[in-house]
Amino acid sequence: MKNLWAVEWLRWPGWGQFWGQLVREHMRQRRRQVFDMRAEIDPSTGHVHAVLDAVGGDDRFENGLSANFTVTGPQPGGETHTQPMPQTAPGRYEADFPLDRYGSFLMHASLEKPIDDGHGSLKTAVVAESFGT
Repeated sequence: MKNLWAVEWLRWPGWGQFWGQLVREHMRQRRRQVFDMRAEIDPSTGHVHAVLDAVGGDDRFENGLSANFTVTGPQPGGETHTQPMPQTAPGRYEADFPLDRYGSFLMHASLEKPIDDGHGSLKTAVVAESFGT
């Protein structure tokens, strides 16, 4: 980024903080898997159908996870709705939601599983995520 194309950016007071946060975020090692999510609109019903295929790095299906699907929109400043995303096939999680307005929506799926905390109790940990628009 040089001043030829980004003069206004260079004058922005948050310039240094922005680049510092951007670099730190991308240097971090991710502890969660990120799976691709697809979404399609059915024009006849006005519903959006989201599908997430959870296949691990070892090419095995990630089964038995608890998945939650969150939709925020339309952007900017839209409402947020969360619903379960049940498993429908090996490694596949799906959700349908009605689309009552047009606009840009953000989608996020969080997949969790119970993990032993080392003290004889179970806690829930996010093991994978998916994002879409």
